[in-house]
Amino acid sequence: MIDPVARHAQARPDAPALLAPSGEWTYAALDETTTQVQRSLRALGAAPGGRVGIHRPRSAETVVLLWALWRIGAVAVPLSTRLPPAEVGTSARRAGCDHLITGDAAVADAAPPSVAVHAPDTYRGGGASSSGRTRAHAPDRPATILYTSGSTGTPKAVLHTWAQHLYSAKGANANMPLGADDRWVLSLPLYHVGGLAVLVRCALAGAAVVVAPPGEALHTTLRHRAATYVSMVATQFRRVLDATEGPPPPSLRGVLLGGG
Repeated sequence: MIDPVARHAQARPDAPALLAPSGEWTYAALDETTTQVQRSLRALGAAPGGRVGIHRPRSAETVVLLWALWRIGAVAVPLSTRLPPAEVGTSARRAGCDHLITGDAAVADAAPPSVAVHAPDTYRGGGASSSGRTRAHAPDRPATILYTSGSTGTPKAVLHTWAQHLYSAKGANANMPLGADDRWVLSLPLYHVGGLAVLVRCALAGAAVVVAPPGEALHTTLRHRAATYVSMVATQFRRVLDATEGPPPPSLRGVLLGGG
């Protein structure tokens, strides 16, 4: 299937796609920025089938990075920002990463020699955009490698194809109808499948992803960002309930609850 960001950029260029403290992107702007970052990553050596570790906080820039890697046909390997520096490098090596993108100097210093380390400013968008064809997402193509939580042993690296992300998003959108005017709050880490799922769901539907300001309480984000949907784990849900007086925000249509 054609890249969904590119599809909405053609059909609805001015529709909001990504809302974050660092800026707001329409689908046209997100498509252009993704293409620019895609070119930067190719220049660094990212290639179809190659594995790229991502050690970055939840942000609009990380969202763009993921879409750019998927356009290339590379396998994105989001790594937990909670890991000690040496473990980040070990996880990247275990997953077969050729490259690791991190802004943490300690992580860069601890990375194994087999993994090329790049700072975030080496792949930022900018300059003239590319006019090349957008890469289609073949359903059976590997898209991500995610580590399990390790709650029952050593965390395992699990490969997911684009089809797995795609049909998971289609199933969620069938149960919780998502439209072009909706806003889904990205409240889960992007190194968890639940966080990545928000990106794919919204891109399929042409909805907007909302990235909350760092440190902002989730119940505040839901009320102030006109959120219509949000994904939470049980602990987040309890905190929102405890902090909310009266009914939920009138814009909120649904909560996808999972995890423990």
